[in-house]
Amino acid sequence: MDLDFPFSEAFGRASTRNEMILSAETVYNRLMNLSSEPDILSYSVFQILLLQDDGTEDKVKRRSLRNLFRPDGSENLPLLSFVQTCDSVYKKLRYLRASVGNSSVIDQVLESIVNTVFYFVLGLIVLSMLNLNPWPLLVSMSTLLVTASFAVGPSCAKAIEGILLIVGRRPFDIGDRIVITDSPGAKVPAMGMSWFVEDITLFSTTLRFASSNEIATVSNGSIASARVTNCARSKNATVHILLQFHISCHEGNAVEEFRKGVEKFVQDHPNIWDSVLFLRCEEIDPNNEVVLYRLALRSRFTWQICNRVFQSQSEIHKFCVSLSSKLGIKYDSPNTRSIMYYGGSLVDGGVQDYKANVLKNKNINNQNEVLTGLLPKDLVVPVVRGASETTLDAEERLPSIPGTAEESRMREQHAQETNDDELVNLADDHGNDETEGMQSSLSGANDTDMAFLSNIQKSHDF
Repeated sequence: MDLDFPFSEAFGRASTRNEMILSAETVYNRLMNLSSEPDILSYSVFQILLLQDDGTEDKVKRRSLRNLFRPDGSENLPLLSFVQTCDSVYKKLRYLRASVGNSSVIDQVLESIVNTVFYFVLGLIVLSMLNLNPWPLLVSMSTLLVTASFAVGPSCAKAIEGILLIVGRRPFDIGDRIVITDSPGAKVPAMGMSWFVEDITLFSTTLRFASSNEIATVSNGSIASARVTNCARSKNATVHILLQFHISCHEGNAVEEFRKGVEKFVQDHPNIWDSVLFLRCEEIDPNNEVVLYRLALRSRFTWQICNRVFQSQSEIHKFCVSLSSKLGIKYDSPNTRSIMYYGGSLVDGGVQDYKANVLKNKNINNQNEVLTGLLPKDLVVPVVRGASETTLDAEERLPSIPGTAEESRMREQHAQETNDDELVNLADDHGNDETEGMQSSLSGANDTDMAFLSNIQKSHDF
């Protein structure tokens, strides 16, 4: 393989990655002269590559070329996409060359092992043909062989297992991103624990940790019994996104409109996404009015370049949140409120609606009024506030039922200290005239407040 011009001399030098990028930009500018668009390369320029000798297009080549370059929805190919495509092909060529060189080294080691076994058996046959019996010598050495088998037996077994892994299974090649887990039944591997294969021999493998570029060498025998996930061979990565919708999304066709919006986003980004696999409901929590949906999409990228997969996943996740907010189905958890009903009320507390709408700030009565007229003079009853909880002040928690002279004295002392115009002294005689006056002072209170205050009045009379 020519290292200076791997794509051809017409493409330019590409002995290093930087030279390849410069050559790709030069080729793109040359192709712009054939494009019908002034600022971007039209994909129709590549149609000339599909023509056969009889003037027809090669359908297989057309499909392969489209899968390679991935033009956008307008059948255009930006400079960045063109350079990224050339870069991916360049990486494959470099990895292929490294794999071929590594395979030749492994083949040479295997050849030396086979040659050793072959010459040993050949020597025994030659000795037998010369009427020299080699078996007594081998039997005399059997004691040493048995002793050595106990010492190096497990190591030899691991070494043979590792050789069979590399020669027979070949689960990875140089340059592959792999994830090693303990057992086949382990959970889905995390890309944060992935390794790049740097070198392979019959007995060991050199790995580079993807997150920190640390180099590690492990024996092939230790990998043989583990689960090895090869990200380079895992085509079209599938990503899952969990979305929280309000339970009102099931009213009307909001979910179907959300699905169509996501499909439109995928169609507008053919270089990144392949298709929408499903959008299904995973869990419904009627108490909190939240619905959990799972969205699965198939990416154009492999897990070998997981950073691109995660980047595209974050972009479509932000789009989903924006779309759900636009459709009015985005779930906003209501503020935690502990409402103590002492005579105040919600603005619309008697209507049937979702909890999220009832507990909105605009529906909380924020007027800090004090109801008077039916209460003992030492009791202050606050209205429900917009805060999480409304309670009485410690200084205002006085006995609510008069009965003794000491209690009367405490009420009179408290009234003098506070000098609060909103506190009303209640006379010991609760006659019909005073009751009518108190009821007229609460003419603006609602029915629920009247019932509550009536209960307090009854306890006071008792």
